[in-house]
Amino acid sequence: MLKKPARIKDEAVLDKIRGKPCAVKDCNRPGVPAHFKTVGSGGPDSEENCPPLCYIHHSEEHTIGRITFRKKYNLPIPNIKGGRYYGS
Repeated sequence: MLKKPARIKDEAVLDKIRGKPCAVKDCNRPGVPAHFKTVGSGGPDSEENCPPLCYIHHSEEHTIGRITFRKKYNLPIPNIKGGRYYGS
């Protein structure tokens, strides 16, 4: 069986995102990188793909789906080639 290649994290990008305020308007809690296109689907560690979300909004994103979440809070939906997106 073929092994999946090890993930190479771009720590410089992730460090830049960590600690920024949550991307949801009027939420001032510190955020952590929240991948729009999942790592398992080949999503990159980039500012476009990983906006900072606080724990509460990150949880909500997983509950209602990434696209629904982005539309609800008027956040951009990145155009990332390949793979598939989780949620609607």
